[in-house]
Amino acid sequence: MDLKNNTLKEKIIKVLHEEEDKKVSKVDETFLKVIEKLESGETDFEMVEKLFGSLDRFISIISRRGLLHKINPFNSNFESIQNRLFYTFYKADPNFIHKIVEQYLSDTQKIGDDYYLDADYSELADLFRTSRNDISEESIEKILSGEYDPYEYGGYDTDNEYRDVYDNLDHYAKSVVDEFIVNELKAMGTLKFSTYKRIPEFFEEIAEEQGTKEEIKLTDEVIVTIMKDKDCLEYLINKELDEVSSNLNTIYSSCYGDTLVDEWYDSLWGALEGDVVDSRQGEDYQYQKPVWLKDGKRGTKTAYGKRFKVTKCLFKLINGWLEENKNSDGFSENTIEYFGGYLKLMKDAMETGPMDLIRVPRLDDYPDFRKVEKCMNSNVESYF
Repeated sequence: MDLKNNTLKEKIIKVLHEEEDKKVSKVDETFLKVIEKLESGETDFEMVEKLFGSLDRFISIISRRGLLHKINPFNSNFESIQNRLFYTFYKADPNFIHKIVEQYLSDTQKIGDDYYLDADYSELADLFRTSRNDISEESIEKILSGEYDPYEYGGYDTDNEYRDVYDNLDHYAKSVVDEFIVNELKAMGTLKFSTYKRIPEFFEEIAEEQGTKEEIKLTDEVIVTIMKDKDCLEYLINKELDEVSSNLNTIYSSCYGDTLVDEWYDSLWGALEGDVVDSRQGEDYQYQKPVWLKDGKRGTKTAYGKRFKVTKCLFKLINGWLEENKNSDGFSENTIEYFGGYLKLMKDAMETGPMDLIRVPRLDDYPDFRKVEKCMNSNVESYF
């Protein structure tokens, strides 16, 4: 019995709603007819302005009367006032941005609750406003992708491995290098030197004690003594032990270059995050791309793309652009439909407002040496 009563109640409510929908005031009927004629092209906006004083007043009135949803803002006949309509719809319901994105921004896609920009690194690099003194867009692209080679035009070699590397190692890292040096010295057995070259005075003292000339017998006792003397150790590393100096130089060069590029990477991505992309953490994906096969038939092949999360940036971009251009009517080349993509709309926002141009940030010639030291200490065991 209760089930039958509930069903009957639902039917009555449905009929009442249908009857309520039919009750449209004479004023609303007039507005609805105007909207219908505008969408069909029977009436133009000049006539609307004559009837209501201005187009803004007409839109304001239908918005207040709850008739805004009766307008299809994507109708081609509304192209000349598209910006104003989109702005009004967005202010009435911020979720309207979803419709704009789905309708026009072809380089974005919605996955779950988030929007993603489909773009490669060259397109992101193209957003930077470069000057003659800045690095090239090609270099920016490589840095953003993590593929920049700092050693392409030579490394970052040091002319003093002891000073720039060994002397900056922590206690443990030095002990690793020391052990390697001790083994090298034991394998040599004898260290020859020339008094015509600048050598540690301690070498001559040891040679004199051993009764030799320009030669030192590397006994365990002598090695221990040499390893405690700063001048002797510096001489051995920089002048005598080629493998030691080569390894230390390699550590220095790689850590110096990698740290420098990492800082450039952070600076460039820092200029994009928050305005262009929500996060630098892009996602790789694959898809089936239509192609012509050798037999002349259509087919597909697996292709790969990159996408970046832009949910927050996208809403900020469209909101700002509509705010800036809501009164720019009559120009089809100044609509979101005309730009047709997130990146093109972004460029326009940078060039004409409200966004600032993305300048290439200052990229230092020298890295933070504290980071270089940390890198060198963590890499010693890979070479010794």
